[in-house]
Amino acid sequence: MQLGLTIPLQKYLRLRISPCMQPQELAYCWDLHLVHRDGKEGLIMINASSRFEIYLHDMRQSDWQRLPELAREHIARAFIAEELPRSWVKRYLLAAGPPELTGTHGRRAVGALNHVVEMLMYCTVSSNERRLEQPEIDWLLNETPGCAAGFSEPGRPRAFLRADFERLFKGM
Repeated sequence: MQLGLTIPLQKYLRLRISPCMQPQELAYCWDLHLVHRDGKEGLIMINASSRFEIYLHDMRQSDWQRLPELAREHIARAFIAEELPRSWVKRYLLAAGPPELTGTHGRRAVGALNHVVEMLMYCTVSSNERRLEQPEIDWLLNETPGCAAGFSEPGRPRAFLRADFERLFKGM
């Protein structure tokens, strides 16, 4: 699983990561970005193919220190919350492989990331200060139509995610 860190996130984490030279299947790639919302530092993760997003609010230093594992855990949780078949989630995690920090995954994916970050900044749903996960915000952003790097026509990230899973795992 490739986790593409934006330059601002790399600077924040004091990491220098090479550009992603050989991306995996885009469905297994995520772009991660540091966001400031409600006076807190958060993380937004966007799937490079579907534009499906996961927002984590008020990240602690210990969260940042285990970013690859934390990202993988929350990606798996989000898939379960989307009611994707558990067998597909297991296959996805196996096929994606261990988390690997890379650069971002191309202009279209980063353009989608920028669009979602902008939507997050204008989102009127308040962050839940008691939890890292923000399911209400995620639901809203994943229902908002737009373009995604893995699809030629606009649509909803939630539907694109399911289409990617069906393409990859249906009939297995």
